[in-house]
Amino acid sequence: MIFREAVQADLEKIVKVHFSAFPSFFLTSLGSRFLVQYYKIYIKYCHVAFVAEENGVIEGFVVGSNDSTCFYKDLKKELLHFILPVLINVINFQLLSKVFKRAYSVLFKKKINSSLKLYEGLNELTSIGVTQNDQNKGLGGKLLAKYEQHCIVSKVKGITLTTDAEDNDKVLKFYKKFGYSIDQTFVQDKKRTMYSLVKYFNY
Repeated sequence: MIFREAVQADLEKIVKVHFSAFPSFFLTSLGSRFLVQYYKIYIKYCHVAFVAEENGVIEGFVVGSNDSTCFYKDLKKELLHFILPVLINVINFQLLSKVFKRAYSVLFKKKINSSLKLYEGLNELTSIGVTQNDQNKGLGGKLLAKYEQHCIVSKVKGITLTTDAEDNDKVLKFYKKFGYSIDQTFVQDKKRTMYSLVKYFNY
């Protein structure tokens, strides 16, 4: 198994892994064209993106950003590239409304949760995806270790990530196993309770 930085030629394969890893997620419902544009942001603007590859097949990926504020600014720059894929896959106005509400809640979560603490100087890990055939074999942990190694070399103070607070025991157990702890709780989409998890590095 090779762990390397992702390149734009990997995008279609990364999206394929995404569909296998997150079949029922909201982003998945927006379709492959949307996801290609989404993951392209990490590579195009030099955020953090690694893949796990074996015999030319990408079996997992991990993405995030050393500066989440810059990431969301880059996301806004590419907004027009997201509109067409969304319109192609969204057939009704109810789902379209949900798309914009979700985007607003993510981009302006500090405004919605006025007491929310921001994590300046910390890397924000966004997602770890592993194909269903490779789950429960330790690949997710290896991708996380590769990601943490990048952060340590970059002298980042630590890593933060956001995940669901409810019905999410498997994910929470995974991150707690690797030293992440719940730092704060906030609400997204008005009724979705989320956790901010944090891990600090000791240099």
